[in-house]
Amino acid sequence: MPSFSGGAWKFVFGLTFCAALADSEIARGQTIGTDWLDQNRGNMASADGPTLSRSARASFRAGAEYAFTDNVFLNATAQSDSSLVGWAQGSFELATSTIDFMTAAMANYSAYLNARASSSDEERALLRVGVAGPSFSLQLSDVVRREVDPVDVVFVNVARRVANDFMPRASVNLHPFKLELTSSIQVVVFTDDFFGTERNNFNHRSQLLLAVEVLPFFEVTADASILGFQYFGDTPDADGFALRAGVRGALGRNLVLSASVGGVALESDPEPITGEPGNAAKLGFEGRARYEPTSDLTLTLDVGQRTTFGAGDSSFATATQTLLLAEYRATPDVTLGFRSQVDRLEPEQDASRYYVSLSASARIALSQAITVDLRPSFRTSSVEVVTGAGAYQNFLLRVGLIFSV
Repeated sequence: MPSFSGGAWKFVFGLTFCAALADSEIARGQTIGTDWLDQNRGNMASADGPTLSRSARASFRAGAEYAFTDNVFLNATAQSDSSLVGWAQGSFELATSTIDFMTAAMANYSAYLNARASSSDEERALLRVGVAGPSFSLQLSDVVRREVDPVDVVFVNVARRVANDFMPRASVNLHPFKLELTSSIQVVVFTDDFFGTERNNFNHRSQLLLAVEVLPFFEVTADASILGFQYFGDTPDADGFALRAGVRGALGRNLVLSASVGGVALESDPEPITGEPGNAAKLGFEGRARYEPTSDLTLTLDVGQRTTFGAGDSSFATATQTLLLAEYRATPDVTLGFRSQVDRLEPEQDASRYYVSLSASARIALSQAITVDLRPSFRTSSVEVVTGAGAYQNFLLRVGLIFSV
């Protein structure tokens, strides 16, 4: 194992910490959308401080697969269908001692054999640019997704939509103290007439965080945030603030984790029916952990409760998620994966909704360039909340080939 100086080891730890939910290319979800999100969660932020210079790296993969679903429209009628899916994705990464650059993109097309009107294309792209010095770092990230398929309890229905997330970040490191200023600015536009414009929104969150290193590579944190939700339709806007405290860091070489808990206070514009503003105080928490008990087994857990946008009479909603990823390299050519996701959405004015998805995967490498991919999965959603769509259950089976360059 190569040895690292203190600064280099801090970079490696930081990169591992930021990528605590990345590199899950094996334990992939039931849809291409969740596949891509799992792979790129850690790529949306880079490590603090000077980076280790490395040559440019590029990758390209493409795939073709057969997919069967017993509920193509995700409704009570449960009409089954098959589809042929083609996809391609690529990435490029370059790092010097002061500059970090990364971009990734993916496109896919699903052609249904019977419900041809439901055939659709999806596109996703990520761009990250960072500049760092011995005690500071600046970073800009942008993620745009044009999608149709559900990915969580917030985007729980088959609905054409565009979501853009812009995330600027700055940090100053005066050991043992670190000060971070981050923002998350999201625009969501649904392009299906079925949803109208009531859910289209601009939402943002800006956070100031103070971290203190109390042990090598382990910090305690405190942060304050302001957040807001502005809608393009008649849904009342809302604003608020949040306060949290937490910890983050590495416990040994096999476990990287972060956890925080606090409160969120929100106030919405006057409601259309009552004419009174809405007020709410919510618990907010999040926790992430990546554990590698052996070189062949990786476990990742992500739990959290966050405030998200609503619709109709609900200016905001509380989304709770528990996500578990596992991957096991059984042999040099066979990798097994498992993914479990349990979500709950509690809108301000409406009934709660649940979304559960379970999937397994098996990948068999036929050569360095060709891999067989097999994935059965199941997902279900509870009764309708905002959109008027009902509960559904859905079994999917995906079988395909992956070609790597």
